[in-house]
Amino acid sequence: MLVLIALTFFLSVVCLTIGIRIERERSSPLARLQRQVQETRELSPEEMELRRPFLARLVGPIAQRVLRLVARFSPPGLKDSIRRRLQVAGNPWRAHSEEVIFAKIVLAATGTFCGFALGTTVLYKKPEEALLFALGGFATGFLLVDWAILQKTKQRRKQIQRSLPYVLDLLCVSVEAGLAFDAAMQKVTEKVEGPLSQEFQHVAYEIRIGKPRRDALRDMRDRCAVEDLNTFVAAIVQAERLGLGIGQVLRVQADLMRNLRRERAREAAMKIPVKMLFPLVFLVLPALFVVILGPAVIQMLGSLGAGGH
Repeated sequence: MLVLIALTFFLSVVCLTIGIRIERERSSPLARLQRQVQETRELSPEEMELRRPFLARLVGPIAQRVLRLVARFSPPGLKDSIRRRLQVAGNPWRAHSEEVIFAKIVLAATGTFCGFALGTTVLYKKPEEALLFALGGFATGFLLVDWAILQKTKQRRKQIQRSLPYVLDLLCVSVEAGLAFDAAMQKVTEKVEGPLSQEFQHVAYEIRIGKPRRDALRDMRDRCAVEDLNTFVAAIVQAERLGLGIGQVLRVQADLMRNLRRERAREAAMKIPVKMLFPLVFLVLPALFVVILGPAVIQMLGSLGAGGH
């Protein structure tokens, strides 16, 4: 037993010494310099390919061929429509229209298989009846991507609509403080986060590379498809065309957006009683009646039973 303890202690000391030695070698200036040189040197195409995950190297070429086939046989109108919807949604997945079409096909096939399997194995339906479940699974899988894009679009529009009054106030203050409109947009992108700030950053970049301001603003309007933003862009373009002061136009637009936000909040508050009516009638009141009248009913039934005896 004593020999075993001594041997364990000896091995622990040896492992600790080796670990300290390795850590010192790794943290030495020469080792750090070698790692920096290794990281900053230009990698060959073979090394860059080997750094990719194995699954990506295996599936990537197959996926590229499938996407090329999808792009070849997809109608141009469908691709343009999906590209437009992705643009309005902010393209959160950084996907191309061909990838969306391929995802719809895969999900539709998966939904068809799952629906047929559900009908035949779980619900024990006949194959003819299970075809209805397969059809439902096909429709669900095919429309799932469209539903996800629609939800992202609604979320993005709501974020833009909520942040627009604050952004216009900041733009107005910056312009009245002496900044040009382009510099004021750049200041907004530094102070505000969200999809509207990203759109303003995109507009400022397009203006810097030589695109006319009115065209850049109109492109932003088309990308966002928000009614309040359309009003703002139309006012700025009209002011630029007529030579009006941008600061005054921004002040009017900021006041207008604040009033619209106040009216929307008031409208949402007036809808709350109507939305609370159905849960109150069908969920809260029945439970309340059971809690209040339940003991009385039980006591009354007990009294009637005792009176009968």
